[in-house]
Amino acid sequence: MIGTRGKRTLLLLGLLASTPLLGARACVTRTDYRERVLAAARSDPRLRVALVKEAPSVDISASGPLLVYASDATEPLLDLRSLDKVTVFSRLGKLVWGAQLLHTATVRIVPSAGVSVEINGAGYRGDVRIHADPKGAITCVNEVALETYLAGVIGSEVPTSWPDAALRAQAIVARTYALSRAWERRDALYDMTADTLSQVYRGLKFEDQVAFRIIHETRGVILVYGDKIFPTYYMSVCGGHTASAAKVFGESAIPPLQGTACGYCRGARRYRWPVGGKPVTISEETILARLGPMGISLKRLDRIEGMQTSPDGFATRVSLRHGGEIFTVSAREFRMALGPDLLFSANFEAVKEGSNFVFSGRGWGHGVGMCQWGAHGMARAGFDEREILRHYYPGAALARLSPSPPG
Repeated sequence: MIGTRGKRTLLLLGLLASTPLLGARACVTRTDYRERVLAAARSDPRLRVALVKEAPSVDISASGPLLVYASDATEPLLDLRSLDKVTVFSRLGKLVWGAQLLHTATVRIVPSAGVSVEINGAGYRGDVRIHADPKGAITCVNEVALETYLAGVIGSEVPTSWPDAALRAQAIVARTYALSRAWERRDALYDMTADTLSQVYRGLKFEDQVAFRIIHETRGVILVYGDKIFPTYYMSVCGGHTASAAKVFGESAIPPLQGTACGYCRGARRYRWPVGGKPVTISEETILARLGPMGISLKRLDRIEGMQTSPDGFATRVSLRHGGEIFTVSAREFRMALGPDLLFSANFEAVKEGSNFVFSGRGWGHGVGMCQWGAHGMARAGFDEREILRHYYPGAALARLSPSPPG
């Protein structure tokens, strides 16, 4: 299992063949799922999720008792019955808790059983570490059990009103992705962020009974290729064909991440865009300003073109032209610079109209791995989670991290 920071190992307890994922989907009542998942969390691998990164301060509160330790000390600095909102910031590399200087760069907040900690107004289960760097920035990391973490991911990533097969596929993929990142970043300050750069994780606010049921039903199930876990990327809408991880991220090509035809996301809002006649328009001035930190020194911009596109339509690089000047940049970096919620994907065309560029394209997201709206379409067409995962990750197999709890 992936355990505490330092030494981490991964134990796979065997591949799952054609037997059902769920030993007994109906053997517990609806009201038991949350309790079952939380009770089993004591033996789960723990993840470190950055909720706040390099911010000037963070607001902390809690409704019940908690202890505050200096880093990994055994004696607490603070023993609190409850905590009204306190602002934590850095002064000369040391944390300041409200008006109290703590003389340490790192604290670990350990709430009592059943108590959640609020970070900037949002509640999270598990422990919280706050780190101050010498420049005065604060990073806040939630240390949370794997299956508990998933309860805050599933409903943040897709509506829990979706068909169960799509939700089970989402749970398995999110679990696998989290563990792959935890293994790769085991010596870093955190494993993942809580946003679209990793997986969207909003804690207690997005937990519900459906999410807990899906987690209970798929407990410990992950995807592997050969005998190894791999990063199971996914995105909202592929636009008809998923992309190769090797081309998008520059990673080693493996069959499950080489891209595949979808055909099931046509009903998604951003299968093609613009949507509803509203153009995606970005001013030339805005584009140049956002490309400046990338070292692009163009004073004007005449053309933007996707380059090195593959059959999936996603560009690998983007050409930026003004007269005889040409810059080429990574398509992924170009999209992130402009804003992933503005330029929906790297499968685009751009036309200059006056001082603006008007973009059109397909899909929403980086394009690699499972298409979430495609999984939704497959589930509605009668496919189960195994068939969905087999379609989007060809050559991958299901494995179980640990025995499922009794039904």
